[in-house]
Amino acid sequence: MGLEGTVTSGIVSALNRTVEVQGEDGQPVIYNGIQTDASINSGNSGGPLVNVDGQVIGINTSIVSNSSSSGNIGLGFAIPIDTASRIANELISGGVASKPQLGVTGTNSQSGAATINSVVPGSAADRAGIKAGETIVKVDNRAVSSFSDLVAQVSAHAPGSKVTLTVADSAGGNQRPVDVALGSEQDKTAETADDARFQQQSPFTWPNGQLPGDR
Repeated sequence: MGLEGTVTSGIVSALNRTVEVQGEDGQPVIYNGIQTDASINSGNSGGPLVNVDGQVIGINTSIVSNSSSSGNIGLGFAIPIDTASRIANELISGGVASKPQLGVTGTNSQSGAATINSVVPGSAADRAGIKAGETIVKVDNRAVSSFSDLVAQVSAHAPGSKVTLTVADSAGGNQRPVDVALGSEQDKTAETADDARFQQQSPFTWPNGQLPGDR
């Protein structure tokens, strides 16, 4: 529309939202997002989200829209600036960005956590002793609500950083803390459970205006 320099305003209504969008290769990309009602549309995705002091706190990335409209309905999401800055610095210095790797596939558990289906041999999870059939219930004392939430929480850390996972055995009873040094991967998308709520036709919308976790 040629409307350069447009500014919209709103509030930050939530942090650490599990956001899943469709990447350019058609695969899901999952991250911990900042939720805001400031208007974000497909033409200005990628712009900064700033606080009242003019400090950039995130990079606007996606919105929720309903089936009758592709425009903003007051549910927008931004990548936190700590994550965006790390990726930008890697691209500037080496031309390639990396992301943390735990090395598991899984599904949502009935208890609301993340059940591990398989562990990649030699991965961070494998080295830490995590086994298929176990359930990850916390990341650094923050509860895990689903497998996608696990992916989002892990993605908020830098490759090589250490996290403490709370892991329940296959019976769902005994829990133990597990320290994990996250691995690193490039040009791969996180794997997640096949969940119809996350299927998207556009990197800017969720179908029917549903948020991850809505039922």
